Amino acid sequence: MPDKMMTKAEREIRLEGGWDIVSREQEKYVAIQNRDLSGVGSLKSAEDVKDVTGGEALLRKLTEPYRGKLVLLDIWGTWCRPCKEALSHSHALFERMRPYGVVFLYLANGSAEDSWKNVIKQYDVLGDNVVHYNLPDDQQQAIEQYLGVNSFPSYRLIGVDGHVLDVNADPRNLGALEGLVKRLVLPEQ
Repeated sequence: MPDKMMTKAEREIRLEGGWDIVSREQEKYVAIQNRDLSGVGSLKSAEDVKDVTGGEALLRKLTEPYRGKLVLLDIWGTWCRPCKEALSHSHALFERMRPYGVVFLYLANGSAEDSWKNVIKQYDVLGDNVVHYNLPDDQQQAIEQYLGVNSFPSYRLIGVDGHVLDVNADPRNLGALEGLVKRLVLPEQ
């Protein structure tokens, strides 16, 4: 909260222990907001694709550097409670998928730059195999239209050849996702 609101809250909160709760939460969120992400390789610039139009072309360009690996695409928004709930379990997902070399590509829908970065910081959704884009609305919509996205979060699995696979790749069911990825990466087992 802005300083002015915090001052007012301190004056007016009467509930026993209420102020302590509010001030601890404020400290937590200020620390998140102040965390420096400069130099973090996970956050990518939309400049990389500024001249690309069309959902299929955009998705191909974004996933091109990861050919030869499976890419789990997560389309989410800072305004989406289920999206943030899923992001809160990212480290379990990353750890479980580590043996398979999966790349995690996150595309934010309709999310202001500061909010986007703060959610990424809050849930520490960062890593060597994690990529985030906050594309301009027209490009984001083009990708979502191409993929037929109609709910959030929305997940797609991109094969090693760069094609979108027709499979259920929802990391909220981690066991099923791991089984699917294992079959794709280690088909002889």
